[in-house]
Amino acid sequence: MSIYDMYARILSRGRHITIHAVPIPGGITDCYCVTPNTKPGVLAWIRWYGPWKQWCFFPCEGTMWSLDCLGDVQKCIEELGQPAAAVPPDEGEKKRS
Repeated sequence: MSIYDMYARILSRGRHITIHAVPIPGGITDCYCVTPNTKPGVLAWIRWYGPWKQWCFFPCEGTMWSLDCLGDVQKCIEELGQPAAAVPPDEGEKKRS
């Protein structure tokens, strides 16, 4: 996969940032790259964090974030939801009557 593959599927475009879906070959969930609208580069990542069972925001070192940009990231994370919570229990875990 090249760096340009991550620009193929845009999940969200805000005033200053764009969030792109980056498929992970063999992965359970995609990863999301946050880029500036003005020039190429990576500002942050949004990834599923297994220990917390939720989507988390991983900003790159040295980046600064305005309320507008953080709001765009928060909205994206809320839209991604929590897939682990939507999975029904396994048939083997159900009580038999």
